[in-house]
Formats: sequence, structure tokens, C-alpha cells
Amino acid sequence: MIPLSFNDYVKFVTEQLVKKIDEPRVKKELNTDSNDELVKQPLSNKAFGVIPLGISMFVHRKKNNS
Repeated sequence: MIPLSFNDYVKFVTEQLVKKIDEPRVKKELNTDSNDELVKQPLSNKAFGVIPLGISMFVHRKKNNS
């Protein structure tokens, strides 16, 4: 795999963004799952990934073992 220069990377990302923006709304809706099935992630998970989940599981386990 050939490493991309910064300019090539910016060009690629811009092209992908423009394709996504120009895509018709109907096609976007077909590509996404139904909104009923989507669950909004807590801010802690969105910002820090699975680390808060791991910490809460660890603390919960410590409380149950005590």
C-alpha cells in the first residue's frame, strides 16, 4: 500500500464528503437502519469509548465481591 501525502488525503476526504452530501435523501434513508432500532449512545461512551463501561463493570464487580 502506497502512503498518501497530506494533500492526497485531504483530496480523498473532500471527495467522499461531497459524495455523501450530494447523495439524494431517499438513498441515505435506505442505507441507514430504521430509526426505531437505533439506540443513542451515552455521552461518556461517545467521548471516551468503552473505557467508562470497563470502569463501571470493575467497580460493580468489586462491590459484589465485598
